[in-house]
Amino acid sequence: MTRVGDPLIGAMVSERYRIASIVGRGGMGVVYRGEDERLHGRPCAIKVLLSSFTADPENPQRFDREVRIISMLRSPHLVHVFDTGRLEDGRPY
Repeated sequence: MTRVGDPLIGAMVSERYRIASIVGRGGMGVVYRGEDERLHGRPCAIKVLLSSFTADPENPQRFDREVRIISMLRSPHLVHVFDTGRLEDGRPY
């Protein structure tokens, strides 16, 4: 599901994660397949908020709350959160 011309494909995030391709897209953001360069290319998922979604300051705060809550949950049916941050343009991941 790669979108041609996506500027994040091939980009490095936080000098650690290389974005390889798009996995999925929703109303809030895009989920990318990434590779953790510090861990020899270990696959990971990176969710990035859409620029249009960050226009309302409440939305990045909502994203941060979601990340904190999900990071505390443990289930084989949920992804595990290992890291969060901001892209150079300020969008949360």
